Amino acid sequence: MAAEVSGTLGPDENQHAGFRGEVKLPGDAYLANGAACDENWECYSSHCAWDFDGSGKWCAQSGYCAHDGNVSYSNGSKTCYGANILATCSNGSWSLETCSGSCSNGACVGGATPTPTPTVTPVGGGVSGGGAAGGGAGGGPGATPGISPTPTVTPSVIREIITEHTYEYTPTSQDIQNILAEAGFSTEFIERVSQQAGFLHIERTLTVEKLTNVSTGETSYQSIFTIKIVNTSADITFENITIVEYIPKEVAASASEIGSVTEFRVLKADPIIEWIIKKLAPKQTLTIEYWVNKNVDKSAFENGKTLFQASESIVIEKTASITAYIKSEKGTPIEETFYVALLDSSGKKIAEGHSKDGKITFTGLAAGSYTLQVAESTNYYGLSKSIELQRGEAKTVDLILSAKLAPSPTETITPKPAAPNYTLLIILIILAILGYLIYYYAVKKKEKKPAKWPKPKKVKRHVIKPKAEEKVEEKVAEVPKEAGQETVVRPFAHRREEKFKEGQ
Repeated sequence: MAAEVSGTLGPDENQHAGFRGEVKLPGDAYLANGAACDENWECYSSHCAWDFDGSGKWCAQSGYCAHDGNVSYSNGSKTCYGANILATCSNGSWSLETCSGSCSNGACVGGATPTPTPTVTPVGGGVSGGGAAGGGAGGGPGATPGISPTPTVTPSVIREIITEHTYEYTPTSQDIQNILAEAGFSTEFIERVSQQAGFLHIERTLTVEKLTNVSTGETSYQSIFTIKIVNTSADITFENITIVEYIPKEVAASASEIGSVTEFRVLKADPIIEWIIKKLAPKQTLTIEYWVNKNVDKSAFENGKTLFQASESIVIEKTASITAYIKSEKGTPIEETFYVALLDSSGKKIAEGHSKDGKITFTGLAAGSYTLQVAESTNYYGLSKSIELQRGEAKTVDLILSAKLAPSPTETITPKPAAPNYTLLIILIILAILGYLIYYYAVKKKEKKPAKWPKPKKVKRHVIKPKAEEKVEEKVAEVPKEAGQETVVRPFAHRREEKFKEGQ
């Protein structure tokens, strides 16, 4: 249950309030997972996990358990402690069970069902407290008990999430006026809250957990409130920040019921409380957690209000620039036009353009991390390059592109001949067959059909009787006779035949 600032923090910034960062720079006073620790606030993860044998504590991921510096035991992981004790990781703490037989490879073998055994806690140990003034730390680690099959134990608790609800919250002008006026803030303070609200994104989450004592079976509830505030601006840094939280009476009747690892101040016992934060940079996220030991319903939770005010707002100067020269592997400028995009540290595209004569420039940039991306072209492969830019810097970079390999000059690439297309020929053949079939059947049908002739008309026959033969006397020509010859009489027909022969 801690507050954190995710983003880039300077050395020890916000440490006085117990904040932790998700992105750290060298010099931050927080321990990485696997490091030995005494208190939760010392760890980057805000979780300092006990070993099940009580021999020490190590920083671990939230919900994970530790043993001899190994912090990879996730929720539900099991291992053996001694010959007959089974240790199970349950939401960041160990639960021990005594096997009736023996324990081997993280499981009880032989005998009856294992008997639950309370979790180990070192003698004299303590944890950090909460409360209206942040609470005081408990006792030191105390004596470390030796490893024994029968360690000194205290009751263990199993935590189970029974409900979780998240919503985005935007304070209204009426909320700002009423809550801050009730808490006694000045008009100037209230005006700054209204002005700065447009640069923030606030998310509120309620998580209700059921706590079960393994030894006694007793149950209780804890409601955890998580507030996330994001600075959505790209160039405004807020400093000397006040986070004001209005808590409904259904959640807590007074500030004494509120627990938090992060120190807070009570503005009004009803309660209204505040946290003081040193700095919130652009795109940075602030996370604060507090809790009450009861089951809070959704409606009561949504009646809570979160307000943000920074006494100083610093606008980052955007005076830096990047000029990129696009070159070949030989170092010569490439005159081909390329599409180039500029991305910020979150991977969001903030500018784009096309190169001209192998050059492109982006101006009006703030200090920070950027990425230049050159798109692939027909002849060259694309490229991505990261760049760190200082305030007011005019940086130049060379972007060397790799050319795509062209076919060898001696290699003749003969395209494969296209497969012949017989579609038209097949269509013509089918049409010809169809035409023949149509003609054939038409003729056959015509031949089979008998012709219809008209019935002949009845004609009266007249019998012509031949006349009596008439004798025709053929004239006989008389052939003159020569002297001494006899006169021969021949018909005219013979005379014509003789003349015909003479003519031949």
